[in-house]
Amino acid sequence: MAAALVRQLRFALAGLLVLVRQAHSDAGCQIETTADDIVAGLDIRDKVAVVTGGDSGMGYEVALSLARGGATVCIGSHNETKGTAAAQKIIDKIPGAKVRSFSLDLGSFSSVRTFATQVRESTGGGIHMLINNAGIYDNEAKATADGFEVIFQVNYLGHFLLTELLLPALRQAKGRVVNVASEQEGVACRLAGFPDGCLHGFDYLPVPVIPKHNVTMADGFSMPATTYGIAKTMLIEHAAALALREDPSKVAAFAITPGYVNTSITIGDNVTRRCLTQPPPNPCPFTPQEGAAVSVYCAAAAAESLSGSYISRVLECSPQEPVHNGFTRAMLPELYSRSLQWVGLSEEEPSLFA
Repeated sequence: MAAALVRQLRFALAGLLVLVRQAHSDAGCQIETTADDIVAGLDIRDKVAVVTGGDSGMGYEVALSLARGGATVCIGSHNETKGTAAAQKIIDKIPGAKVRSFSLDLGSFSSVRTFATQVRESTGGGIHMLINNAGIYDNEAKATADGFEVIFQVNYLGHFLLTELLLPALRQAKGRVVNVASEQEGVACRLAGFPDGCLHGFDYLPVPVIPKHNVTMADGFSMPATTYGIAKTMLIEHAAALALREDPSKVAAFAITPGYVNTSITIGDNVTRRCLTQPPPNPCPFTPQEGAAVSVYCAAAAAESLSGSYISRVLECSPQEPVHNGFTRAMLPELYSRSLQWVGLSEEEPSLFA
């Protein structure tokens, strides 16, 4: 009930904030703003961007818009054929576009390391934008070859490792990290079948493989259990931890929620029910171009002072307080250290959390 009440209050506040922002021009984007609209006001011709999952959905729209603005774009795709086709499609639309696709399996640490090496070699310098966009939703009830629950590794650990490997290139270019999260962070524990506040410690991290079964949400709606919300919560906390560790003038980090966007990952979802949770006058679902606007905004336009924030598309690319599911700011250093261990890295520098 507490999670449901928080969610109701969040959306009530969101509706009020939207009305207030409509009378001002300081919002990061407007209701109808697209990723192309964001790029149109920027000069990114000398920028390098890496977009995971850039072969479809919002990731493709992010890659397309950044390429349209003149950036060099590296797409990470689990399906090499699909990724190559997406890159060619962008080039066909934008003659002279600088887009390449590389194979990336976020469920394999070895593949992530190979991808990071290929990207750094191909760009030959700094990376200005890393958009950690790719993800999977369905509970496959299995572990990866690295020994982690597959959704947790693909959505969180794979992106954590990639970010760490690319940090030197990001620092070199005064880069941005954008973690694409989800408002399912608000029901993450219940959605996995875990107790409310399950992230108050590390008992459920890394998450175990959970068998396929249904869970009943606070509103009585039954849906398949998934660790998706927990993995997305970790992306939010990862951005907050990066903001504490890194000088924001060298590396800024953001987590974003695009709202409900009509992409392949939403197939089979209850569209009417999900859209009712978005306060008017927001369109629902957002188109992929509209959803992608918040990623492009954080990657190329947001003030570095917002580093560490959770930026909401529903709130017109403005900060939103996430539901932490028991996780506290004091846990950020330990989460970072544990995550380094989970992905096979060591703490090479003294802690910067002090």
